Amino acid sequence: MYRTTDSIARIKEEWKNNVPSFVWQRVDPSFQLEDLTPDMIDRIGSILEMVCCPGIYSYHIINTTTLSPIFVGGAVEHTYGVRPDEFLTHSFEDLVTIYKHPDDRKAFLEFVQKAIEFSIERGIERSVKRSFYYHQQTKDGRVFQALQQGQPVFWNANGFPIALLEVIVDISHIRAADAPPMMSLLDMHDPSHPEFFTMHVTPSSPVVESLCPLTRRELEVLRLLAEGNTSKQIAWLLGTRPNTVSTQRQRILEKTKTQSTMEAVQLAMRSGWL
Repeated sequence: MYRTTDSIARIKEEWKNNVPSFVWQRVDPSFQLEDLTPDMIDRIGSILEMVCCPGIYSYHIINTTTLSPIFVGGAVEHTYGVRPDEFLTHSFEDLVTIYKHPDDRKAFLEFVQKAIEFSIERGIERSVKRSFYYHQQTKDGRVFQALQQGQPVFWNANGFPIALLEVIVDISHIRAADAPPMMSLLDMHDPSHPEFFTMHVTPSSPVVESLCPLTRRELEVLRLLAEGNTSKQIAWLLGTRPNTVSTQRQRILEKTKTQSTMEAVQLAMRSGWL
C-alpha cells in the first residue's frame, strides 16, 4: 500500500525491486526503443481497431525501460490539455502527478502494482490488457471520468515487453461523476476463452475473476455498439447480416440481464469485459 506522501520515484524503485531477477534477465541493455518504424505504426493502428473507445480518446506508446512516452496520437489536447509535442516531453512522474486527479492517484498507483504482479505471475510474454477507471485532470483545468486501456504491443527476442500501448478515453457520458476508481485485467492468451479479473479501489480488495457470460463475437458486437455503430453498420464491419446482429444484441441483453444496450455497455465496462 502507498501513502499519499510517497514520491513517484520511490514507488517506481519499489516496483523495480519487486520484479524477480529472471524477468530483468530478459532485458537487452543494448537495445533502446526510441522511435517507431512504419510497420510498428501500422500494427498499432490494427490494435486500436480492436480497442473499445466509446468517447473522445488519445493514445500513446510507452518505452518500458524508461516509462516515458515516445509516440502519441488522437485527441491528446482533449484528454491531457496539451499539444502532442509537449506531451512527448513528459516523464512517467509527470503523467501521474499532473494528470491523475489527487483523489485517485493512490488507487492508480496500486492498480499499476497489481497489474505488474498479475502479468509476472501469468507470464510477461502473454498479452494482458489492463483497464483503469479514474478521474483524469487536464493541464487546462478540466476533470473527467477516464478509461485507460493498456497492453504490451512489442517484445524483444527474449520475450520482454519493450513497448506498451496506452489509450485514454473520456467516458464521462457513460460513467457517473462520483464513481470510484477500479481496475480490470483481461488475459487473452487463449482468445477463445478470455479470462477477466477485477479490482476495486478498496486497499484490501483482491484481484478476482469476473466471469463473462458473452461469447467472443457477442463481445465484439457490444464493443461496436459502445462506439455508436448501428446494427447495419456492425453487420457490414463483421461481414454478416443485420438480422444476425439483432439476434446477437438480444442475446447480449438476456445473458447480461440488462434492459438496454447502454445498460449492457455500462455493465461490461464496470466488469472489464470491453
